Amino acid sequence: MEFEVNGARRTVDVDDDPAAVEVVRDRLGLTGTKLVCAGGVCGACTIQVDGEPRVSCLTPAARLAGRSVTTVEGLSGHPVTRAFAAEDALQCGYCTPGFIVGAAAFCERWRAEHGTTPPGREQIAEALAGHLCRCGAYEGIYRAVAAACAGDHDTAPTGRDATAAARTEAPEKTDGSARYTTDLHPDGLLEGVIIRSPHAHAHVRSLEAGDLPLVPLLPPDGIVRYVGQPVAAVAAPDRAAARAAAARVVVDYEVLPAALDVRQARTGEGPLVYEDKAARKRAPGSGETPQLVPARWRGNLRGPSAMSKRPAAAVRRIQQARTKNPERVVEGVFTTAAQTHTPLEPHACLAHWAEGTLHIQVSTQSVKRVAELAAERFGVPVERVVARAVHVGGGFGCKMGLTSDVVAAVELARLHGAPVRVVLDRDEELTDGGYRPGTRIRLAMAADASGDLSALAMDADNDGGVSVGGSVAALARFMYGKAPRRLRDFDAVTHQPPGAPFRGPGGPTMCWALEQAVDEMAHRLGQDPIALRRRWDGNPKRHALYDWAAALPVWTGRGGGGGAGAGGGGGGRRVARKRKNTQKPIS
Repeated sequence: MEFEVNGARRTVDVDDDPAAVEVVRDRLGLTGTKLVCAGGVCGACTIQVDGEPRVSCLTPAARLAGRSVTTVEGLSGHPVTRAFAAEDALQCGYCTPGFIVGAAAFCERWRAEHGTTPPGREQIAEALAGHLCRCGAYEGIYRAVAAACAGDHDTAPTGRDATAAARTEAPEKTDGSARYTTDLHPDGLLEGVIIRSPHAHAHVRSLEAGDLPLVPLLPPDGIVRYVGQPVAAVAAPDRAAARAAAARVVVDYEVLPAALDVRQARTGEGPLVYEDKAARKRAPGSGETPQLVPARWRGNLRGPSAMSKRPAAAVRRIQQARTKNPERVVEGVFTTAAQTHTPLEPHACLAHWAEGTLHIQVSTQSVKRVAELAAERFGVPVERVVARAVHVGGGFGCKMGLTSDVVAAVELARLHGAPVRVVLDRDEELTDGGYRPGTRIRLAMAADASGDLSALAMDADNDGGVSVGGSVAALARFMYGKAPRRLRDFDAVTHQPPGAPFRGPGGPTMCWALEQAVDEMAHRLGQDPIALRRRWDGNPKRHALYDWAAALPVWTGRGGGGGAGAGGGGGGRRVARKRKNTQKPIS
């Protein structure tokens, strides 16, 4: 098949009916086009076909025959490309090429119809509705597209302005030349694939691979504890061949009863996830700290781990207020669902060994830590581990350690004596890439006669699957002064995939419950919710934030009834009142 790519005639073989993204990335080496969702919903793989944006993951390559294709590499010097760099319309940069390709097509249509009149936010949003930025660079994107359409970047900057990009790596990320781990393809590269358990709980009796080289990835006890847990890995010259090889591996499972009901786990009951102390020590952590706060186990319930301040006083004050001044007690049960990280660049590692030195290029947020863990895991001095992460297409906390892609790539590279790359597909990323654990939080808060916080109690049940170390309630230690508080975290362990740290681990979850309770207390005390926070909070830096929020038109112009605090906490009041009589109170 012949077609034109960025002004050059190209010929490729499409007898195997590949998608256009495969031809562009793997066969032509134009890796600015990113494969992310493989379902046409994220826009990262956008190309222009005869000037019109198309998602290349859903476009058969055969449909490109005789057409003119433009990728982000062909838009170097376009006003939109310059605008994205100048207006800081990017963060990790993995989605940026797709945005630029789509925005360039929109810009050209807009300029043809409207000249240099800038489009409004709604027009830009509609044009780029098929594009997702996981980092959240949307404000910069709006500015960049509007500026490009207005003609602000029609000419290339010169002199000192030529290096005025908001980020030093912006030129690479906007012209498609930035190379992420998923883009690397050295000579002799093998692609690795991880074989995963289809069972939530099973003992692996044996792995039969014939003469196929295989790397086991099982824990020492041979037990898999969630669907999707790595069992083994194989490698081949391309991903399709690696998948075919993986399909030939026979795994003999002894299927065991599984604990899948988190409500049952909260009572400690159900089939044991970890049968003994040794297995519990190997449990992955869902937080950032390498050392867990000690806590006892009772079946599948771990905890409490406590970060309390005068807990007995806190409980006593809440119980007394509940009897004598119930109007100054707020109680409620708040729940949150699991939240997946979904970085657009999936977990990925390229590994090779050379003269006793391990080289890994990995999509990670913790290069030094990965090198240290790799040295320990693979038995080499840390100075013989070279870890690099030139560009990382998002992580948000889940790319912090020696993840399965790294282990598989390193072991396969040692087995084959060749560079091996392991890249999780989107299904694997969603299954085993990490998520913020779900929670159930029981909260009680009391105020004294003067309206000051008298006591706080919070019990958080963390639902992180096989992971432990939830620290949601613990973070309430640092909020709203020094009143007594009892703060307890529990891990309800089930045969589900492990949670992982996620942007401020535990913080957003804790605040979801605590701040609704503060809103409710403001209503009960007849006070403005922001004023009450300023009063309770001894942190002077946050006082500036309260002053800023209180002056916003959306706050000063709010309506509604309910006294001086109207408008700020109705949602919290409804949640707390609806649920407080259906749950066992804090005791």
